[in-house]
Amino acid sequence: MSHEQAAALNPLIGADSRETLENLCICLHKLGGTLAENYDDPSIGFFTRSCAAALEYESRRLTQGIQQISPR
Repeated sequence: MSHEQAAALNPLIGADSRETLENLCICLHKLGGTLAENYDDPSIGFFTRSCAAALEYESRRLTQGIQQISPR
């Protein structure tokens, strides 16, 4: 499946991997907040925020790695 096809089927897929990870983080934040509120369980929000934070961390590491290997 091409990137364009995947992006057409899934709005979370961004223009590049960094943008896709960012979209996932935003989705997790919103989903966690909604679920935590609906179920009156703050641990759901904590869990999804932790997942989003891990994705953000890895996204930054990937971006730094790409910058280090890119020709200047």
